[in-house]
Amino acid sequence: MALANNTDVERKKARIKPFYYCVMGGTFDRLHEGHKLLLRTASALAEKVFVGVVSDEFEDKLRRKKKFGSLIQPYEVRLRNLREFVKTLDASFLLGSLTDPYGPAITEATADVIVVSRETEKTAMKINEIRIKRSLPPLQICIVPFIKLENGQILSSTLLREMEEKQRQNSSDKET
Repeated sequence: MALANNTDVERKKARIKPFYYCVMGGTFDRLHEGHKLLLRTASALAEKVFVGVVSDEFEDKLRRKKKFGSLIQPYEVRLRNLREFVKTLDASFLLGSLTDPYGPAITEATADVIVVSRETEKTAMKINEIRIKRSLPPLQICIVPFIKLENGQILSSTLLREMEEKQRQNSSDKET
């Protein structure tokens, strides 16, 4: 179990934002406005934000379930894109690798909020179940709405991968 150090306790008492430590995670493939909304929300809510980025090894297990999973960007590309974006936000960000669905959300005692989309809300609820079993306080769950495109589709990495694949197919069809 992670213990809070004195600096964490002192900062928690003096905070201005509603929460002290936000946890969140995902693949963050093709960093898009939906991801940025999640990150901006976390930054507005908490002093510190841990962002778990699904590792290539863990992603390999998930690829079979994801549409166009073979097109997911490598971990280092996803991490670099995130690192650049969070520099523009007002919170202390820690980016780390996720090798399981829960990461430090189930062990970090000072975490008090998790930011998710509707797609990952069930994982946040499972995290809280595990935290309670471990005698940790449950996290406040903040659900960020999806971004809808003009055509009514939900913006997602899957949609972007699908669009890229269609463009590739159209380009190769034109060449033949």
